[in-house]
Amino acid sequence: MRRRPYSHPPAPRLPRFASVRCELPPPRAADSGGAPPLAFPPGTCDGWRVRRFIFMAFLLLVPGWLPVRAATNAPSTLATNLCPAFALRDQFDRLHEFKFPLARPAVLAVADKKGAEDIEGWAQPLAERFGDRIDIPGLADVSAAPRALRGLVQARFKKAIAHPVMLDWEGHTARAFHYTKGQANLYLIAPDGRVAHHVAGRADAEKLRDMTARVEALLAAAAPAVAGSPATR
Repeated sequence: MRRRPYSHPPAPRLPRFASVRCELPPPRAADSGGAPPLAFPPGTCDGWRVRRFIFMAFLLLVPGWLPVRAATNAPSTLATNLCPAFALRDQFDRLHEFKFPLARPAVLAVADKKGAEDIEGWAQPLAERFGDRIDIPGLADVSAAPRALRGLVQARFKKAIAHPVMLDWEGHTARAFHYTKGQANLYLIAPDGRVAHHVAGRADAEKLRDMTARVEALLAAAAPAVAGSPATR
């Protein structure tokens, strides 16, 4: 009688796309009275569950570090054509109130860090031309500065600029003007709070002539000056 050659039975095949479940050993007893080591419950370490956990952790932790999309720099004006009343402190920690009616017309300069470079080209010629007949307050949007660096930013303002500049740390007041980012913004404000003119960008001869003519017209219309508080005090 001939013996048939011995052959191993074929190994069972796993179905395609079947998930392989891994079983972790049960947690060991606490050593020296301490808490037992952390372990996943059996059957909970499937690959897709681990990937989902990592993905959810990524969504929760990463957005705070991602850069915020830059805002558009399209020119805009106040929706109501009225200047809002506000109060802010300058780099010397003095409080300035901007409320109405104003004692005289004001040319309010609003800018972020980049736009502040062009403010002097506007402020100096206007100050030389009109003197104390108008006020030229400055408002700096410093909301981009991290809270931890605010002291350093304020110290730099003190060192670089002798005249007071209102610092808007939250950016709420500056955004209310819908100013053009990255440029100097000048708002000609009548004593009653009406925004008579808004111009953005660097000063040039044509823009200065136009602003000068508008200030002269507003001074003539506002004479005698409206009784009230000064633009900033």
